[in-house]
Amino acid sequence: DLGYITDLIPGKYTESKQDEIVIDFDGNEVIYPRNEWYKIRLAYAMSIHKSQGSEFPVVILPITSASKRMLERNLIYTAITRAK
Repeated sequence: DLGYITDLIPGKYTESKQDEIVIDFDGNEVIYPRNEWYKIRLAYAMSIHKSQGSEFPVVILPITSASKRMLERNLIYTAITRAK
């Protein structure tokens, strides 16, 4: 599942005395104490503009009519050609 880190809590402020990460999964917040951080894999996103001049092993391009400006041919071309 994809979530967003919403908080980083130092151990001195938690009941367990462990550092914690709070991740929001579609409105459901899950708290991960430090000993469970191995369960989390980081993922990164980048705008098409920032990716210009770079190459990546995998490119995921969500195409939706919700953002018509992003459906311009030159932007789609730039996004697709970032993949190796």
